[in-house]
Amino acid sequence: MSSPLRSQGSLGCTMSKSDWLVCVGLVCLLSIFAIEFHFDVSQRDAFSWMDPQQYFGFAVSLFEGTRPFNDFEVASIFPFFVYPAVAIDNSVASALWTNFIFAVILVVGVHLLSMELALKTPSPWIALTVLCSPLLIGLSRSLYVEFSLSALVTLCFVFWLKMLRNERIFPWVIFGGLFYIGILTKMTFPLFFFLPSVLYGIGLLARGEVKVMVRLALVLIIPAVAAVGTVWVFFPRAFLNYYLSFANTTIPISYLFGPHEAFSIESCTYYFIQVGKNLLWLLTPLLLLALFFPKWSYRGFKFGALANPRVLLWAWLIGPLILLIPQVVKEPRHLAPCVVPAVILIFMGIESLPFAWLRRLGVAMTVLLSIGQFSLITSHAITSPYFFDKPLRIADLQRKMFVTDPNEEAYRYTPGQFIRDHWLFNQSIAIAGFEANEGLALSWAFQPAVVIDLDTLDDVSKVSDDPCYREFNDLSILAALNTYNRRCGWFQYHAPFSSAVTVENADLILLKNQAATDWAERYPGYALQFVFDSGSGPVTVLRNLSPNRHSFRELYAIQFLSRHPERLADDENAIAFDLRVTAMLRGDIGTASEVAELFPAVSQAKVPRRKIYFIAGSGNDLHQHVEMRIYRSLLSQPPKTGK
Repeated sequence: MSSPLRSQGSLGCTMSKSDWLVCVGLVCLLSIFAIEFHFDVSQRDAFSWMDPQQYFGFAVSLFEGTRPFNDFEVASIFPFFVYPAVAIDNSVASALWTNFIFAVILVVGVHLLSMELALKTPSPWIALTVLCSPLLIGLSRSLYVEFSLSALVTLCFVFWLKMLRNERIFPWVIFGGLFYIGILTKMTFPLFFFLPSVLYGIGLLARGEVKVMVRLALVLIIPAVAAVGTVWVFFPRAFLNYYLSFANTTIPISYLFGPHEAFSIESCTYYFIQVGKNLLWLLTPLLLLALFFPKWSYRGFKFGALANPRVLLWAWLIGPLILLIPQVVKEPRHLAPCVVPAVILIFMGIESLPFAWLRRLGVAMTVLLSIGQFSLITSHAITSPYFFDKPLRIADLQRKMFVTDPNEEAYRYTPGQFIRDHWLFNQSIAIAGFEANEGLALSWAFQPAVVIDLDTLDDVSKVSDDPCYREFNDLSILAALNTYNRRCGWFQYHAPFSSAVTVENADLILLKNQAATDWAERYPGYALQFVFDSGSGPVTVLRNLSPNRHSFRELYAIQFLSRHPERLADDENAIAFDLRVTAMLRGDIGTASEVAELFPAVSQAKVPRRKIYFIAGSGNDLHQHVEMRIYRSLLSQPPKTGK
């Protein structure tokens, strides 16, 4: 019995004039992409969050030989893809060129997929539309794994279709190999094939092709088991830290990424809304067209029709929208591979329109809208998640902040070097006027300092303090998650205190763009520390002159204890340790001793300390070794006063 996929087009062996024109078009598209890409990434000197920094950092350590190949904490081979780029030039800009290689793979995959589906629209137009997705524009300028994942899923789907219409072993082997590599790249890879596999399996059963269904199951299961086994054997640290924590989603604060309440209306509709907000944006109405064109045939429906390519494309698009609902961490990048089926379905809908002029108009409108949204995003007329194309010179900014700190001596072992981590842990910083990706990059680079983005606190109706007072947590990551959500377009925030209290107690305020105008009127208790040229505009740095203020960490602890006078043991040990580290790192032995007296059970290790420092880069090593690395050194020196 023949498969409904067998009637589709396939790769030919000869090339016609139109084929050559398509190839020229693809080369021109990639050339233009490369030029634009160069100008966007050439000055980049920082990443905006942990994941890209981890991939880059491990690739650099592999190149320098400072870490073994199996020491990566994330179950992903993506750093090995980044390795050649950092071997050529150890820089952020060079590492980002890894995405160009995957852009080539993505474009080739889209071309092959359009041929496999026998689409009449020239594939360069389809590939251009895919690359102009707001989500992929941003991801291509960052080092998140999802851009490469989109390319791998697309290429894998090409061989999925070839495999299902061809009994020869070659497509099955290629598909299995790509599926294996995809899972090693990111553990969510199978999500994009789950619903297509189920529907195609039902179609096979309906047609009585049990043997083919068993073969299909094996070609999915064997690579998956092999990939997990590879991680278990060769990357045991990643297996324990990543797989067994479900990609770190078991961390208590994970629910603060995106909608807070599981299975709420916001949570259940989150990814469906992202299709319009970030996957397609201006093209979203055209996807509605694809719902009705080509027309569905309901008469004489048979389950075997579920193996239709159009159904499988819809399954590729819709499956992750549903399967990701229970996922605690919600953000747009998880849907990146869904851009391709959405765009393909749009062009399938356009090609089914009844008149040639209408089809040409549909293609032209789609391409023009795609170019338009690309221009709006890259010119910063609108914001898009993950799009970051500016330098920040954060290392130079930090050095200038160190040397201009009036209490700088408190963060030295005299005589000795300035201790950057000690200084950062005790900084209470407010920022305003930065684009979301810039603000997040600052928050990440200043970890474990507490950096509060005042732009997230403007509308009090969107801010809740409840998540901060359910249990005590590391305030640096609580504050950073607000900026993270702002970057992702989720404008519901959490904060332990108001904007006014933040300004009253901040050590420093960093201002950019409009926020820096009339700063003396808006922040009367502050003095100008310096103005810094970030490479993308001046940053005004103000210092608080008031001596009567608490650090953000201390203020959070005080307010938490006032709300929970019963002193819940689970929170008490975390609060005591946070306060003690704060005092010890700035050389304030007196306060550290007072904390020990205030929390005797915790200080005497009678109550186990609850872990609140989860994020890599937030000072984990500093916290874990504070007694050994810091306390003994501080006790051997005269006490120094803190702020």
